[in-house]
Amino acid sequence: MINLFKKLFTRFNPQVVIPQEEPQVEKCLLDNIANSPEFMIKYPDFLDRYVSTKTPPSLYVGDINYLEDKDGRTYYQDLRSKNYFCDYDVKNPSKEVLGLMITETKFTPEELEEKLND
Repeated sequence: MINLFKKLFTRFNPQVVIPQEEPQVEKCLLDNIANSPEFMIKYPDFLDRYVSTKTPPSLYVGDINYLEDKDGRTYYQDLRSKNYFCDYDVKNPSKEVLGLMITETKFTPEELEEKLND
């Protein structure tokens, strides 16, 4: 029986093959998204925003300039008028109260410097 197996194996000349691991290929997230039909149906303009030459609209409004006094009150600067405004804690004030609060918390740079130095 062993001789029969030897003859069969020598006739077909089998070789032992050791499976090798496939090298890991880096996958691109955009390729995975582009090849996913469910994602592309749900978000059709996704690739247009991130891959095309169009620049997306910027959400940048501007820098926030502020000063803080010893008590922790914050004074924000309006870049157009160069005036400073103090943050107030009243929520949903009436128009009259809001107008009073704005006039009381509005400072020119000289007035704020004088107030902070006191």
